Amino acid sequence: MAKKTSKETTQHKNNSSHETENKEDLNNQTVIKNTNNETKHTRKPSPNSAKQPDENTNTESNNADLLNTVIKGRYRIESRIGHGGMCNVYRATDLLLEAAGVANPFVAIKALQNEFINQPDAAKVLIHEAQTTQKLSHPNIIRVYDFGIDKKIYYIVMEYLDGETLDVVIQRSRPHGLPYKRAIPLLDQMMSALTYAHKNGVVHADLKPSNIMLTRDGEIKIFDFGIAKKTAIKQDEYAAVQPENDVEFGGYTPNYASINLLEGNAPSVQDDIFALSCISYELCSSKHPYHRKPADQALKEKIQPQRPKHLTSSKWRTVQQGLALQASERLDNIEQMQQQLHKQHKPAIMITAAILGLSSVLGYVFYQQKETITDLTTTIAQLKQAQHKEAQLKYLKPQEVVDQLAELQSQYPLIAQGLLREKQNAIIAIYDHRIDQVLNSRNKRFPDYYAIETELSKADVLYPDSQRLHRMKTDITTSWQSAIDSTVSRINNALEKGNYQPTAETDIYQLLTELQTLRHDSKFNPTSLAEETYAKQFATAMKTQNLEDIDTLLKVGDTFFLETEGTVEQLQQAKMLKKAITHLEMYRKAKSDGLPAPFPYESAELIYAQQFDQFKSQLKRVRSEAKLDSLLNKVDKVAKELPADFSSLISIRLASANQYLDFSEQWQQKRKPRAARDAMKKATQQFNLVEKARSRG
Repeated sequence: MAKKTSKETTQHKNNSSHETENKEDLNNQTVIKNTNNETKHTRKPSPNSAKQPDENTNTESNNADLLNTVIKGRYRIESRIGHGGMCNVYRATDLLLEAAGVANPFVAIKALQNEFINQPDAAKVLIHEAQTTQKLSHPNIIRVYDFGIDKKIYYIVMEYLDGETLDVVIQRSRPHGLPYKRAIPLLDQMMSALTYAHKNGVVHADLKPSNIMLTRDGEIKIFDFGIAKKTAIKQDEYAAVQPENDVEFGGYTPNYASINLLEGNAPSVQDDIFALSCISYELCSSKHPYHRKPADQALKEKIQPQRPKHLTSSKWRTVQQGLALQASERLDNIEQMQQQLHKQHKPAIMITAAILGLSSVLGYVFYQQKETITDLTTTIAQLKQAQHKEAQLKYLKPQEVVDQLAELQSQYPLIAQGLLREKQNAIIAIYDHRIDQVLNSRNKRFPDYYAIETELSKADVLYPDSQRLHRMKTDITTSWQSAIDSTVSRINNALEKGNYQPTAETDIYQLLTELQTLRHDSKFNPTSLAEETYAKQFATAMKTQNLEDIDTLLKVGDTFFLETEGTVEQLQQAKMLKKAITHLEMYRKAKSDGLPAPFPYESAELIYAQQFDQFKSQLKRVRSEAKLDSLLNKVDKVAKELPADFSSLISIRLASANQYLDFSEQWQQKRKPRAARDAMKKATQQFNLVEKARSRG
């Protein structure tokens, strides 16, 4: 969110009067009412409130607990940069951005202090702030990336800003304040942000200089929507739909709160107008319009703000109207306030002067050369028309500039350049808004990042050096890569567990489709554990010859493991085995139906190869006639499934007969003729079976 230089910190410490005022005056603190209507005075942490590190020793111990803590497995807390009554703000490193080589991988973490963890109202304030701010996508409203709870730490992840809060700017401008030309660019950005928030149904309700940051790039950032309230203007039609509980709390800072807020009424747009007018007054004078007294007290004392010397009478009337203590006397909306602050009369005077000048020329020429009057009249008309056209172009709205840009660049290149430069923030906000529409209107798990990339490219053509666009591109690139990494991780997690069949929770094929949709050139690489799990399940399926398992593994292998060494050969074997099993099953079905069918010898050889390899291996280890008898019993059981002339069956019978002959010879040498005859008989039996099978063939 923010960081400070040592020089700035020294400035704060040296200005003791301002520090004392901030610490002792409850008017400068935010008052929060919880659901039990209990009132709490608390100083909320501003992004650069690190100027008071020794204010509370208990807070220091809380901070020490979080240093080097990694939140959500991604954000490593580096140091404290802000401190308040309920929350601390830390600078943290986004480990994902750091690993990606991003030059500035920092974010700001706003975390609830330990003593508030078990207080529901405090947690609700923090969560409400995150939800409200996250829904407001505007260049002058701080971005909230994430929020939640991790290890009992309630946190918000925000963009990290380099700058200072507006109260520091005001303090440095003492005793006369900023000139209007320096103040109006800041006010324009504030008014733009608040107009956007109001149109999206959100009133800040605690607007004050310490809740507004001025970055080193000259950008205004409004933050701390913790006590913001929804209005009945309209729902945020661009925000993602999220379930949320109604949070009943209220808050304000007395110095900048209207009488309406001080009386405990619901916030309205007029309350933000009052606070903004107070800030406008302070910027241009470095003084509070009501001497830092609450509005109700100012009304009783009949305090009347005096016009700052930096404001003209017309500008002062606008600010004065916004400072009205009665809401009914204020402007209706901030757009109206902005229009009046920019209202000028110079263009009309210049046009009149130009026309009078041309009229003089016309009069002179009329007396000199009557024949050129018609030409000059035409020229004047053309000049007037061109002047009128250019005057109209100057007041084009940002969206109109974007829509008509091609025509403008072709016919009025200088005006186009000027409009792009003048309305840069607003035009970038248009593209930002389009990106938010893509993000929030998705009907799939992930947004269309290619559509977002297209919008960013269009904006980049207009503003190639924009730091804001660079940050947006970095954010989108990070989000895009996170989505890819998350999807790859989910696929590998399922593969590592052998969860190949689609379930309600995980469908590896659907996830792969999502991955290829996310990034068209994505190439999935399984982990070594996923490959190991697949190899084990493949071996088991081949051994059991389970056709359903083989089918599943063939599909998985073709989809996810083709690049794994040896997989192509394994899949070829599996396909041949599947074909063989299918042929044998068709044969058996035909036989059971009483239909003639040839026995699939080649397929059967493949199917029974493993079985007969085992028989041959066991035969080599036979050392007794009894074990040979036992082995042949197993062979006979398998033989019932096969024709007698099956090649592998004949081979094992011939080998067994030869083994019986060896045993017969051994019995004769031991002078046991009866045992020798029995062994010879068994050998003859095996030879006869082979001969019979061959004769049938």
